[in-house]
Amino acid sequence: MAVPSRLLPRDVEDDRRRRPLLIAEPISNMPLLHMDVPSTSQECGKLPDECKHTARLLRLFDDLFDSVNGSYHQVMNGKEYRAAVTPKSPHHALWRRSLKVLKSMKFCDKAGRTVSVPSVQSWIKTIERIEKLYQLLKSMGIDSILLRNVNQDPLENFFGAIRSHGQSNTMPNAFAFEAAYKSLLINNLSSAHSVGANCESDGVQCLQSLKYLIEKQNNKDTTSSFEINAEHISIDELNTDEMTVGTSRTEVERTAAIAYCSGWLVTRVQKCCFKSCPTCKKDFVSEERQNFHKNIECREYENKGWLCYPTREVFDCFLQLENIINIVLSDKCHIKNISNYIKVIIETNVDFNFISCGEHKTINIDFIINKSIKFFIHTWCTTVNQILTGKLSCFNENDKIKKSAFEYYLKNKRRKNYILFYLFIKIIFSVCYLK
Repeated sequence: MAVPSRLLPRDVEDDRRRRPLLIAEPISNMPLLHMDVPSTSQECGKLPDECKHTARLLRLFDDLFDSVNGSYHQVMNGKEYRAAVTPKSPHHALWRRSLKVLKSMKFCDKAGRTVSVPSVQSWIKTIERIEKLYQLLKSMGIDSILLRNVNQDPLENFFGAIRSHGQSNTMPNAFAFEAAYKSLLINNLSSAHSVGANCESDGVQCLQSLKYLIEKQNNKDTTSSFEINAEHISIDELNTDEMTVGTSRTEVERTAAIAYCSGWLVTRVQKCCFKSCPTCKKDFVSEERQNFHKNIECREYENKGWLCYPTREVFDCFLQLENIINIVLSDKCHIKNISNYIKVIIETNVDFNFISCGEHKTINIDFIINKSIKFFIHTWCTTVNQILTGKLSCFNENDKIKKSAFEYYLKNKRRKNYILFYLFIKIIFSVCYLK
């Protein structure tokens, strides 16, 4: 019988593979079963009779590894020691036999002096303490234990992930450890298993992700109260008829934008809420082309009719939502829980009676409000940033925040231009000097 390739000398002598986990891998149960048959080895002339003693010793350690790594309540793949520890399981007899062998083992250094090997002493302590732990748990009414769940692999994997953060963070102090832990928490422990460490992958993940913690904190904040501005309780409705028939550039562009975005909102409501409900579809989707649909028709690809054409009621509702949200943001953008504040103002001022479906009315209204708030807050913030950088100069002057942003840009644009001019002159002199 040829020596299995898993037991070749290179597997043990290679310094890069000299780890307990990798060294224990070749001495698993299957190669040992072949080594523990000396008659077959002698007939083939490959292994001497002394291999029997080596096989028994390796078999003992293989069983020891399995006995402290049990993860199944039943015997799997013939590994009887890799099952749960019970009062009648063979683990106790194995541990008693192993203690006698381990305590009788002696190691000598090159000078022939007897030395103490930490790994053997650690095995003795581990077995003795596992026995005491089992007796303690048994006295508390626990008869079955999976020892895989009490090993230190998850802890070692966690510290391995900390050390691997930044590739050279092998000995972090308290400050570095805290920073690495925060980064791993945000990344949801990008490497849950410490690669190359003396432990198996434990399959453990974060109890909760960072997204859960943030959403939970936001949910706590929503319980706080806020004061309603009296001017926001009754906001005048816009005259949509004048805007849809207007000929000025501002009116035409706003009508086109509201029509297209309200059509997008209808597609989201249909996909997430009412699906194929005919009543809701009649309330949200227009069967006839109207005057404010011209921009949507221009955006069609080869006149396929793939875009959504909202009803006039949806168009008016979306326009009112935009007006209310912009007014509130202009006055209250600094307050906490601004989304909840806007939601209260919308429920006070906007009429959703055009939705006639009793089954989906509540879910449709909630979805429209929440989606519109996110959409218009993002649009408003983008507009303010464009004004601050000078990319946008045409805006609603009644918005105090946008007006202040434009004044800030006018005040600081000369300084920006001066810095750019200084850098340009410096580059010119640098080029001339190099020549």
